[in-house]
Amino acid sequence: MISKLIIPLLLSAFVIASGFGSAYVTSIRAPAVLQNQNTGALTTFTLNLTAGNGNVTVTGPAQVAQDTLQSAQQAVSFASSYLGKNESHYNFAFTISDNESNVSGPSGGVAFTLLTISAFEGRQLPDNFTVSGVIEQNGSVGAIGGMYDKVGAAKRSGLKYVILPYVPNDSEQYFIYYISQQVYGIPIVEAQNISQELQYVFNGRKVIPIVLNASQHENVNSLMNAQINCTECNLSAFGELSSGIISAGNATAKTIQGNFSTLKQEWLNNLKQDGAIAAKGYFYTSADLAFLQYIDEFVVANIKNLTVANATESINSVNAYCSSLVIPQMNSGNYEFIIGGNLRALWANQTLGIAAQLLNQTESTDGIIESYSYIAQAYGWCQGAGQLYQIATTINGTDVSISENSLKSAAAYEINKAKMFGNADSLYLNASLSSYNSGDYATSLYSAVYADVFDNQSLGRNMTTAQLLNQTLQNMNKTNIGNWPSEFGASAEFYINQANSETNISQKNSSVFEAYVFSELALGLQAANSQIKGAFAYPSLTGATQLNSLSNAVNRVSYEIKLLGSLLVAVVILLIVIFIVLAIVLYEIRMHRYGKTLANRQRRTMRRGRR
Repeated sequence: MISKLIIPLLLSAFVIASGFGSAYVTSIRAPAVLQNQNTGALTTFTLNLTAGNGNVTVTGPAQVAQDTLQSAQQAVSFASSYLGKNESHYNFAFTISDNESNVSGPSGGVAFTLLTISAFEGRQLPDNFTVSGVIEQNGSVGAIGGMYDKVGAAKRSGLKYVILPYVPNDSEQYFIYYISQQVYGIPIVEAQNISQELQYVFNGRKVIPIVLNASQHENVNSLMNAQINCTECNLSAFGELSSGIISAGNATAKTIQGNFSTLKQEWLNNLKQDGAIAAKGYFYTSADLAFLQYIDEFVVANIKNLTVANATESINSVNAYCSSLVIPQMNSGNYEFIIGGNLRALWANQTLGIAAQLLNQTESTDGIIESYSYIAQAYGWCQGAGQLYQIATTINGTDVSISENSLKSAAAYEINKAKMFGNADSLYLNASLSSYNSGDYATSLYSAVYADVFDNQSLGRNMTTAQLLNQTLQNMNKTNIGNWPSEFGASAEFYINQANSETNISQKNSSVFEAYVFSELALGLQAANSQIKGAFAYPSLTGATQLNSLSNAVNRVSYEIKLLGSLLVAVVILLIVIFIVLAIVLYEIRMHRYGKTLANRQRRTMRRGRR
């Protein structure tokens, strides 16, 4: 009995004395999101490291989820390996102080790891920062959610900075990082792995707030004018579209307040650049750039309205605006603008649905921000649809309808092609299916072409940059019939110009690929236009209109018969007059000849008498 008690004690003493580890208590402030409250709170993670057999436990005031325990185990495994320790010689007792909710999620992984390293090395962690992130097996730091609320909690608790997982600078998550930093006025730094985390925690690496560089890099000064050789086009209408979107962007940017002055100025400068791009004839390109920026502007402009109730109100408002749009009468000159408007109205409807779904599912303010991003897209698309419909009312042409059944098979063919890419969440494919099911096969065909191009992840991937450039130039020579094909062809031309002005190889290749994608879209829409024009038909007539039309047709025929009869009578009379005149002339000629013959006879008789 005594030996059973002494042996573990001696083993523990040996572990401690041998330098394998010692009993040590350390703690860190870690952020969490309070469920269903869209707010953050700081908790305290504590580790009690003792000699043991590798047992890892996580306790809290309530239930601790299995993924949190697994995160702690992963942290212990990596930290032990990182420092060359044998984790089986220790016990790791983590405690989470959380007075608000149950503990769940893997985002405490980095905190668990830093605690373990702190305990192994016997160094207390500073109390002026907080950290959040998933720990991977190789020590890299994985992305997490709820950043906005967690940064807010750090600010309210008086901390000096926040370390968050590295994300690409052009990602939605980075945008949320930046918004969080600017709203709360607390620096955010990024780390890709534990080594970088430790540089800030133990080695005094300088904390420099993240920066969002929103300036466009398009080279406008050396940009040549667009060489659009377009038939059946109304380029001035696209100029109106571009101008309208740029104006909306300017109006939204000017409403932005708070700690966003640098970003605001960059956006306003970009819009001036977009105007210069439009002035050189690249109307769609300038509108596209302004639209993409408008989405971010809208989010920042609504930064004080980040509640579910406010976002829901915005969804309802945008939906009401979209529903108020009136589709004008289609004619042979404006059909592309009407189909383009129909597309954007469909995309807006789909996007509002995504925004509403996000609001219903979100557990943090990050979801509300993302929802506002979708609301902005929907609103921008509906504004674009409204402009396209308005432009359509100003374009003359022969009133037409589309014999939809003749397009049904064409739309079905394009849809089946798009389905091969397997993107069930595709905005373009879903819009195409929706319009197909409603019998609007022209709009369905257009949206399916977008899906064929933008959803095809293998498009051009097996081609070299030289091959992409060559194919793009060939495509551009074929895309000069119709507004959308010509404008997308011009966009391809724009990005080729950008590629020619680039010195960075990666940027050059990216611009060539962008040009190729736009040229493929132009080709697809030109083929769609050809099929749609082949399905033009005059509107069908029914009821009283049809009787009226029949009566008018009978009257026209009657009038034409009377006119023909009068013409025949006139012709007969003319022929009789001509016959009489000819008869008189012939009679005169005959009598003249007879007179001459009689005179000759008389002269011969007289001559005979003289003999």
